[in-house]
Amino acid sequence: MERKSKTNRASVWWFFAATYAASWLLWAPAILWQGEQPALLLVVLGAFIPSLMGILFTYRTQDRAGRRHFWRRVVDVRRIGRPWWAVIVLIFPLAYAVSGLAYSLLGGDLPPLLDILKQLANPGLVVQLVLANLIISGLSEELGWRGFALDRLQSRRSALVASLIL
Repeated sequence: MERKSKTNRASVWWFFAATYAASWLLWAPAILWQGEQPALLLVVLGAFIPSLMGILFTYRTQDRAGRRHFWRRVVDVRRIGRPWWAVIVLIFPLAYAVSGLAYSLLGGDLPPLLDILKQLANPGLVVQLVLANLIISGLSEELGWRGFALDRLQSRRSALVASLIL
């Protein structure tokens, strides 16, 4: 699946370097333009660099079968085991609850519970939040970090070490 070359071993490190360089080329001006409209656009564009680089590096290092395998992994939800579906569904509500509790314990004011329940009763809003999280969290970064880099790191390291590096 992978093309054999001298640079292939280093491709994951080139991926990291290119991803951070391109992201920060967009984010540095955004820092200087705080509060201005172009800043938000640059921040959002910079957030998508890991996935864009993951796709680019996949096409540079993989043959046709490897590229097909990459895209199959992106869209095939059957690859996700049942226990992981529970994690996927519960991780964001639990993260929000824990962060809200921590904020409250540190003296912050939480919105009334009734207001939160009213918002959750609106299916349109819930769908918007889920889609926003999928797009912002998943599509912006994961095609690069997990789709490209993690496989290469795990080819020479344990899953734990590869995850820590990532």
